[in-house]
Amino acid sequence: MKTIKVNNTNQFKDAVKNSDAGDTIIMQPGEYFSNKRSEVLTIDKTLTIEGQYINAKAVKLNCAFIVSNNVTLIMKNLFMTSNDDHFNTLALYDNAELFGDNIIVDRDNTKYNGGWDTIFAKDAAVSLTNSDIVADRGSNHIGLSLENSQSMITDSNIYGLCLNNATAYLKNVLISYAIVLLKHSTLSYIDLALDSLCNKDSDFYIADNSTVNGMNLKIVKKEPFIDVIGSKFQNDIFTNDSTGIRWCFDDASIILIDGKTPYNSGL
Repeated sequence: MKTIKVNNTNQFKDAVKNSDAGDTIIMQPGEYFSNKRSEVLTIDKTLTIEGQYINAKAVKLNCAFIVSNNVTLIMKNLFMTSNDDHFNTLALYDNAELFGDNIIVDRDNTKYNGGWDTIFAKDAAVSLTNSDIVADRGSNHIGLSLENSQSMITDSNIYGLCLNNATAYLKNVLISYAIVLLKHSTLSYIDLALDSLCNKDSDFYIADNSTVNGMNLKIVKKEPFIDVIGSKFQNDIFTNDSTGIRWCFDDASIILIDGKTPYNSGL
């Protein structure tokens, strides 16, 4: 295993192409790739890509990444963004793993009606700490979308979380826009905040035999909607007055807030 230092786009591309599994690429401050054209890099070997300094914005990568099967990508102290209309900013498939520490991952969907989620993982794993996953505020794009995948996130901010047959563990995390669980998903948390002020639909949606279990939930919106369909929702310690939440759940669901079932607004 070796360490490769780079300070421009061509050096970085060469390092990704010619490195061996387990190598570390150290990126010196600067902007890599042009923000006027789209570029996608495939990571086909286990690598660490790390900004030289702790300021994540010191290294800006204007490109998207696809992480290949059975590859582990470790990223530290980096800012990534993409405006490509055919790719996520980060995509992982088939037992790929992402470990992100102090990273900012953004997605510019303003040019496109359909848009892509910022990070998408299918049959993969995502671990984040001290990170920001961003999407266009006020849009219906999702910062982190997991399908048949698992995630562990601590001390981070995520613009929108969608779980589809997926599992997520959160600690001290802020989710903006909305949280959605579908198809037997599981969400466990400690100290979770939900800022859904820009969302006009359901703020917290749990369906398809999914499960939410957590402690200390705070919702910024004054009268948020929490919809539970054929699923379970259990929370101990609500920072909000839970009577101000508009609960909608069916008879097949189990809702326990500090050990009690809240008033059902009905479905």
